Amino acid sequence: MKINVISNKTVKPSTSLARKARILDTKHHSPCDEQGAFYLGPERTDTQLEGVNCTIEEFYEWFLETKAGENFCTSDTSLIDIGGSDIDLSPGNVISVLFEDVLNKQIDENAHYAKSIIRDMSAAALASLHNDFH
Repeated sequence: MKINVISNKTVKPSTSLARKARILDTKHHSPCDEQGAFYLGPERTDTQLEGVNCTIEEFYEWFLETKAGENFCTSDTSLIDIGGSDIDLSPGNVISVLFEDVLNKQIDENAHYAKSIIRDMSAAALASLHNDFH
């Protein structure tokens, strides 16, 4: 899966369905106890975005469903990097999320879930057979 970052402050046309957001501002927060800058919260990067071809909520809906989005959470006003993402969060860049990436992750998760259910059902059936013969 690839999250596209376009850095020339221009949005390149895409042949597939994508949701895009432009980075407006990025602030890094680290724990510190200096006078006037006391902060004991987690290390994180807050990124202010604006939707390019969708609302910011629609962008978050797709982005957070991708592998790249696993390192992020959102607040009312920003995207928060809590896992040290390798996405370039420089102001002016545009982040693009392809529908195919969202769909592929959902398919993978559903397949994993189905295999887990089948494993559980198989184990229960084997245990039942074992109990019937003993």
